Amino acid sequence: MGLATAINEAPERHLDDLVSYLSSEFAIGTLDSEKTFEQADQGEVVSALKAWAYMHLNDATQGD
Repeated sequence: MGLATAINEAPERHLDDLVSYLSSEFAIGTLDSEKTFEQADQGEVVSALKAWAYMHLNDATQGD
């Protein structure tokens, strides 16, 4: 099973757990215009993962 398929089929709570773990190990966020780090919202990160999986699974040029 590929990563995109696993993300696409994973229950929401598993993706929440994954993002929680990654957030505890790495800084996930953005820099604002004043170069201040802003922590990413966990729900937005999960949504981004799902969007990436959807695009990857539905793109004719997978692997690029």
